[in-house]
Amino acid sequence: MMMFCLLAIRAWQKKQLVMSSFLFAVAINIKMSALLYMPGYLLTVAFDCGIIRTVLTLLFILGLQILFGLEFLLVNKAAYFQMSYNFERVFLKVEQVN
Repeated sequence: MMMFCLLAIRAWQKKQLVMSSFLFAVAINIKMSALLYMPGYLLTVAFDCGIIRTVLTLLFILGLQILFGLEFLLVNKAAYFQMSYNFERVFLKVEQVN
């Protein structure tokens, strides 16, 4: 995940907005903690390219997320949304001693 985030930042530095957005979408697809980078990413896009291009970038990233999840959405949409965004799960830390 971090590799794709860093590659997205590097592509943004090279002024390749489409490639940067694609790499950022891949990073989000791998692990949703990449969403923590989203406000800073969109803020830099807004400062450099303007609001309209920022909204288009956001729509591009959302479209890629739908495209990446299309295989699962077509099979069982209800289970996909129920399990993907299940915030009621509890992860217990159990210490083991050897």
